[in-house]
Amino acid sequence: MYETEISEERELADYSIEYIGKEPAPKIFGYNIKSSWFEFGVNEETFNEENNVHSGNSECTGPPSNDASCEVSIKENEKIEAVLEWNGKSEVIEMYRN
Repeated sequence: MYETEISEERELADYSIEYIGKEPAPKIFGYNIKSSWFEFGVNEETFNEENNVHSGNSECTGPPSNDASCEVSIKENEKIEAVLEWNGKSEVIEMYRN
């Protein structure tokens, strides 16, 4: 899930990654999330043991490197790519802004 609140000066994004596999969730996983204006990742993260969810957020508070506002930089239907890695495996997930 990827949800945003956007204005010309600011974008606040919340994201959640939920493990839905049949086997127990991995103890440690990593991820990298990338769009046209940002990229960030974590090498070692854990899921919440109650519901196998990991949540986080990001914020744009000014022009990115291309000098466009946050609002202009994030297209309404822009694809955001998340690469998840665990136990030597990986999966690419496409997310879209809501």
